[in-house]
Amino acid sequence: MLAGVWNNIACSQKELSKLGISVDMVLEKKSTSDGHTWTCPLTQDGDYKVNAMRNRLDKSDPIDIRRFEWSKEVPIKVTTFVWRAKQGRIPASMAISNRGITVNSTICSQCGEKEETADHVLVECTFAKSVMKWILIWCQARNDRLFNNKRMQPTKVADIIISTMMCKPVRLQWRLEKKVAAAKGRGLRWWATVQISEKERRFVAGTRLGGVEGGSRKKMDTPII
Repeated sequence: MLAGVWNNIACSQKELSKLGISVDMVLEKKSTSDGHTWTCPLTQDGDYKVNAMRNRLDKSDPIDIRRFEWSKEVPIKVTTFVWRAKQGRIPASMAISNRGITVNSTICSQCGEKEETADHVLVECTFAKSVMKWILIWCQARNDRLFNNKRMQPTKVADIIISTMMCKPVRLQWRLEKKVAAAKGRGLRWWATVQISEKERRFVAGTRLGGVEGGSRKKMDTPII
């Protein structure tokens, strides 16, 4: 969690401050005849334990998604997409309309119920919820901290970021939805016309979109939701 800093109290203080935790809550200095010792107030025996620190972190203030550091293991194109989605700056119908560009309709082309915003198209739409359900299974993701150890539907793009869910599936979902919407807009059966990548093919094989391989629709082994 804070690897490599516990031998340096000053460094520990700096790292803990980034998490909104005072170093005094984790490390307590005591003076004895043998010199100075450091104990951990988070535990009864004074020994530092990872689970004690985790419990303290869970009780700290919510993460400010405007200031946290992005994981360098995630491709920049993925983090950029998620960041733009959080700002409402992906090309959803409402965002395009707000920029003065004429669109036929700002209503979601998937559900036809609400305006197509970034939050709606990625997490609020009934189609998006269906895809998200399978993403959670696909990633075996559990939003322990945010959703109290229950698989629940996020309501905003920010929820996806804070709960540390996979960013790649979110971008994959967006790409698939736009391809399906484009095919439907032309009055076509999407599975016979939409060109999808191998990664997308493996993903949709477990969703309501059906099993897709070689441009044809195949019988699914996975139940349709």
